[in-house]
Parts: sequence; structure tokens; C-alpha cells
Amino acid sequence: MIIYHDSGGRRLFGDLIDENGQKYASHYPLPGKIVRLLCRRKMLKRFPKADPDDPMIIVFDTATSVEYLFELKKKYPEKYIIFWFWNRIDDSSRARMEQAKAILPVWSYSPSDCKLYGLKYNTQFYFDSLIPDDDPKEQDASGQQNIGTPGDPPKALFIGREKEDRLDALERIISALKSNGVTVETQITRRLSKMERLFLREKLIPYMEVVEKTKKSDILIDCYGSDTAGCSLRVMEAMFFGKKLVTDNRSLADYDFYDSHNIYIMGEDKRSLKEFIEEPCVPVPEEIRNKYRFSEWIKRFSQED
Repeated sequence: MIIYHDSGGRRLFGDLIDENGQKYASHYPLPGKIVRLLCRRKMLKRFPKADPDDPMIIVFDTATSVEYLFELKKKYPEKYIIFWFWNRIDDSSRARMEQAKAILPVWSYSPSDCKLYGLKYNTQFYFDSLIPDDDPKEQDASGQQNIGTPGDPPKALFIGREKEDRLDALERIISALKSNGVTVETQITRRLSKMERLFLREKLIPYMEVVEKTKKSDILIDCYGSDTAGCSLRVMEAMFFGKKLVTDNRSLADYDFYDSHNIYIMGEDKRSLKEFIEEPCVPVPEEIRNKYRFSEWIKRFSQED
């Protein structure tokens, strides 16, 4: 069973997790503050009902409190309950992670965070139901995927939240792409102040809209502003939809899917960005791509102690 709390009660990935997890999944949309309030008052009665045949429960970190994990463990003491960090551990989540380690196995998508905090590692994943059956672009005789439409400049895309620690790096990437003749589309969700969050919600872009824009792009921009982060969804989208990736995450060179034809690491690559853009995109071998499917990701939890 998988428990995913959508931030602020909004459905972000819950539907996809339900669809891909099949009988394992259970979507539970409650704002994080409400979850914590109910747990403190011991009134949390809306736990998803676990299947007796399922030995394991995976709880995503999004909007999940330590109190919730404690109550869940009391309700299902016989289950193997995992706390899964799908996000980088920062100052706001470090204390929660340390508290969770005292009661449950804690896993993360970030190799760096796992090493730093002694967590168990599992890869990033992508949803089986969104992976195309065939390569989205025609390949040439060598099996390479050609980038762009003849006569039109390549199109790059960045969609993400406004984050102060990556704005400068993002501007450098966008400027470099534009100076090499690439058309760049950006959609950045403005970060709300503490006062605004009391009355407003972030205007998030529906994920299926992100997918459609991704399919129409040639290059995806991946900008984290940190090498401690694991693979973002942009990396998975690039791999599964056959797109090039321009990133500031130097750690991507250590992954098995890395190919210099497909991934350009700012400040690290010896070639010019122009040379990278002009090279064809090379499909990642199927045996590597399959490793990052949601269905394979679930299996790896049961294979690790």
C-alpha cells in the first residue's frame, strides 16, 4: 500500500500513484497542517485500510508528519512501513527525518542524502502509464533520435517552482541556450510569502499539462542549484520521452543512464553547448530505462532489508 498526501489538499500525483500502484496505492488528500493537528489530538481516523495480504506500506514524505507515522505504526504493527523521501532533505525537513529514523526505516531518492544521513537508497521513478510504447521521435539509420523540426530552432522547456537558491543558475542556463539559437519556454510558479500562504494557494500547473509540453519540446532544463539532490522528474521525462537535458546537477554523470549525447552538465562538459545541441539524441537502452519504472521501484523495497 502506498500513502501519498497531496500538499495543501490538491491532487498533484495522487491519481498517477493510484493508477500505477494498482492494489498497493491509496491516495489521501489532506493538508499537512490538518494531518499534524489530527495526529496530535489522536483523532486521525482516516487511515487508508491496508490489505491483509500486503506486508508493506510506503509513505511519501510530502505533507506527512512524524505524528502520522507514529499513529500508522500503532495501527499496523505487523506491517513493514517505509518512510520515503521523494524530495531533498533540507533545513525544513532534517528534524522530521531524524525523528522518523527512530521509529521506521527511512529511504531516499538522493544517494548523497543517503550517505550523509545513513538512509536506505532507492532510485527516482517514472509512472508506467505515462511511458510511451514507442520512441516519440523518428530515428535515423544509426538508431539516433534527431532533435528539432527542420527549419525551426530547437525548443527548450523549464517548468518549476520559484526557488531563490537556483534562480541565478537557471538564468545562466536560459541565457546560454538562447545565445545558441534555442527557443526557451519557462513556466515558474511564484513562491508565496508566509502571509500569502494563509489565504492563497500556489497556482500549480497540472502535471498532465507538463507532460504535453514536454512532448512538444526538444530540450528540458533541469536546475536544482544543488548536487545533493537526486534525479528530478525532469531527468526521468528526458529519458523516457527521448529529450535532451541541460542541467547543473553534476551528480548525474554517475548514473547508469548518463550519456554525453543526451545530458549536458553546465560547467563540466568539455564540448560547447552548441556542439551538444547539434548532436543527435541517443536512446537509453531499454534494460536501463526499465529500472526506473514505478513497477520496478516498488519491487526494490521488498528486496532490501
